[in-house]
Amino acid sequence: MIRLSSEQLKAYLDPMKILVGKPHHPRILITSDNRIVKLFYKRKRFSTSTFFPQALRFQKNSQRLTQFDVRAPLVQEILHCPERSIHLAVYDNIPGTDYRELCQTENTEVLAQLPPFLNSLHDKGIYFRAIHLGNLIHCDDDAIALVDISDLKIKHAPLNAPLRARNLLHLINTESDIDFFRMFGIERFIDSYLGQSTLGSWGKRYIKRQFISAVNDV
Repeated sequence: MIRLSSEQLKAYLDPMKILVGKPHHPRILITSDNRIVKLFYKRKRFSTSTFFPQALRFQKNSQRLTQFDVRAPLVQEILHCPERSIHLAVYDNIPGTDYRELCQTENTEVLAQLPPFLNSLHDKGIYFRAIHLGNLIHCDDDAIALVDISDLKIKHAPLNAPLRARNLLHLINTESDIDFFRMFGIERFIDSYLGQSTLGSWGKRYIKRQFISAVNDV
């Protein structure tokens, strides 16, 4: 881990373009050589990040996802500015477009690509807590990548029906994203997911009921 003073941190970040955040509080930046720099600020409340910084968790998750053959940022280095309690993760930019933008600029038919990918994640025991259309990238080579991977768990077995349902519900956390799924077809989407699942009939009924009920409640 590379340590930086406040002055060194400022000099390091100044030439970069801010992608997410504001000048006084940048969160994601891009360098002139197309690398991404993600900043992790110390949380005010007591949490596990007090002992195991989010940037290190991000790095560990990137390594584990690679082992599972899941496309994700591969961290090249971690930097730390103790004076400002900031950690930074540096990785190559993943060329592609997130699914939220694709739905906005093209059409919602792109959502047909997600059910087999989500099934693959869940079969591998991967529970991606931060899953939403903005954190799923359609790569230029047609692969799908995960970003913002600080918060995920990898189980030792395929996810059970309640965990799968809970994870799928994260996809419809925002009203604008729900509208995309409605345009695509709520039942069409969940039936596509379940049609490729190895779950039993009870598990499939449970997931479909939870998913459709959540959409109707909004």
